Amino acid sequence: MVMCLFRRIRAALRLRPRQAGVTWKSIEYFDPSWELRVVALCKLMQGEKSVIDLGCGMQLLRHHLSREVKYFPVDYVRRTDDTIVCDFNARQFPHIYAELAFISGCLEYVEDVPWFVGAISGACDAVVLSYCSVEKYPDFQLRRSLAWVNDMKRQDIIDLFRERGFFLCGEVESPVHELLRFQRKS
Repeated sequence: MVMCLFRRIRAALRLRPRQAGVTWKSIEYFDPSWELRVVALCKLMQGEKSVIDLGCGMQLLRHHLSREVKYFPVDYVRRTDDTIVCDFNARQFPHIYAELAFISGCLEYVEDVPWFVGAISGACDAVVLSYCSVEKYPDFQLRRSLAWVNDMKRQDIIDLFRERGFFLCGEVESPVHELLRFQRKS
C-alpha cells in the first residue's frame, strides 16, 4: 500500500528516484487522498477553539472545523486572502497564539526541525501532527525524490517535543504516517 502511494506520487510528478535538487517548491503537488490524513488527525483534536494550520496547503482542515473555531492558515505562499505567509526554512514563524498547532504533511520538508518545534512550543499548548518516519519509509533515495529533507524516527519526534515541555498523549494507528498528539505539561 505504501509503495503504491509513492509510485502514484512519482508518476504524477514525473520524478525519477535519483533526481537531484528536488524541493517541495519545485514539485508542489496535492493528492486528494491526503484529506484522509487530515480526517484521521482530526480524531486527535479535543474541541480546541483556535487552530494554527502550519503548512496549510489547500487548507483541507478548514472544512473539518466548526465555524466557531478561529483558523489561522500558514504556508510559504498566499493561498487565500487570510493565509499567513511564512517560510519555515528561512526561520519565519507567525507571531500568533492558538490552542492547537496542526501539522499535516509539512514536517518532512522542514530543514531545521529542532528550531521549528521550538517555535511551535511558543505558539500553542497542543500539537497534532503527521510524519513519515524512517521506520515506515527507510528508503533514503525515495525520501529525497519526494523532497523530504529530514529523516527522523518516531522516537526522535517524541524526544524533540519532550525537550520543549510536551508529552505524547494520543495517536491514531496508520500504516503510512505517524499520527500523534502532544500536550504541554502543566
